[in-house]
Amino acid sequence: MWMGMFRFYDFIFLLLIFVSDVSIVLRKVAHRLCNLVHCCRAAIGAMASEPYCRSMLDRPSDEDVSRQILGVFMRHRIPATGTLQRNYFFEVRDGDFQRGINKAVANNWITVDLRNRYRYQLTTTGYAVGRVIDPVLGA
Repeated sequence: MWMGMFRFYDFIFLLLIFVSDVSIVLRKVAHRLCNLVHCCRAAIGAMASEPYCRSMLDRPSDEDVSRQILGVFMRHRIPATGTLQRNYFFEVRDGDFQRGINKAVANNWITVDLRNRYRYQLTTTGYAVGRVIDPVLGA
């Protein structure tokens, strides 16, 4: 009888420890959800105060990403009408890459190869702009 009661109290004790751990986890999740709601509200109105919210808001513009792509051509010293494959642009974030390519094509800085969409050709306009943006690399 005594051993049965002891096991029962052990079970209750372990159950209380488990419940307290679950409540701590639930409080942390609730805090993060509250921060997420704050982040969304801040994105709509004012600047976000949370660091992970700011990173979502500090997305580079299309112009910035297209200049970053042009910088890759300049760093590799590609002449006008020279080409580069997609794998040379690994330093440009994947989420921004297509926006930058579209903007660079719209600015007539590069063209996309008709047969291979992962090959990009630097135009004479792009070469001239690249030299102006970074004259040290363009020389």
